Amino acid sequence: MASIIFDIIVLIILIVTCIVGYVKGFRKYFIGILAAVIATAASAFASDHLAGPVYDRYIRDDVKAHVTKAIEDFDPKKVVMQKLREQGYGELVTEQEVSDMISQGGDYLENLSGLLKQKGADSSEIDLLRQNIDGYFNSELPDTINKQLDETGLTPYIDRVSIPTDQLRECVTRAATQSKEDAADYIVEKAIKPILVGVVRTVLFAVCFAVVMLLLKLVIFISGVTDTIPEVKAADRFAGLVLGAIKGLLYCAVMGWALSFFCTATKNSMTVFNADIGGKTFLFRYFFDFFYK
Repeated sequence: MASIIFDIIVLIILIVTCIVGYVKGFRKYFIGILAAVIATAASAFASDHLAGPVYDRYIRDDVKAHVTKAIEDFDPKKVVMQKLREQGYGELVTEQEVSDMISQGGDYLENLSGLLKQKGADSSEIDLLRQNIDGYFNSELPDTINKQLDETGLTPYIDRVSIPTDQLRECVTRAATQSKEDAADYIVEKAIKPILVGVVRTVLFAVCFAVVMLLLKLVIFISGVTDTIPEVKAADRFAGLVLGAIKGLLYCAVMGWALSFFCTATKNSMTVFNADIGGKTFLFRYFFDFFYK
């Protein structure tokens, strides 16, 4: 459904801009297209500089609270000990050794491998244990965080928050050696903030563009710049039609750039707007694919 809407929007934009360009003529419409270019540049600049502060002021604390809640009962030492018991190393390695191994910092899997080698464990068994522990953290921890994010009301827009393996390992290490709050802060900053800042930036761009265009049109109207332009002739109308088509293509390009930027900034994790939309459209895909790499 969303793909059809994008194609309809492209058609409407091109039809309307061509008609308006024909009616106004080249010279009047050139002023309008210049205003659109200025509005686009100003909106891109403003949204880029305001997105971070807006996120930090209105969204960050709420998201961090939910992530902290998601990992408050998370104990990496218990998880590692459980996996050791499942693989028959429960009697070989004590809970205190596991606690010391994780608390010493660094890569806890490397520390565990070193500990098991000292105990005479086979390399293949160590690799299997590492895979089991890594797999647990790579699935269980992100699932718990995403379930908590459901309560923020973001899931209708964000499909899932994807957390890279290296960031998960760092989160586990921080939860064990520092605090749950520090681990939550790390995950928010590394995995969640880039997505939400991208959302905020896109929304701000749309709002700023509408406001700047309105202000520029108001300035043009008050200044009476277009009143001094002579009566529109046939050639001027035709040139205005061509310029209208160019302006329509510009608007469509801005829309394609905005969605491509949005998909990139949110790591293509959105439920409603994602890169799949471009492939399902007939007209909009040409604007979207030009920017989305």
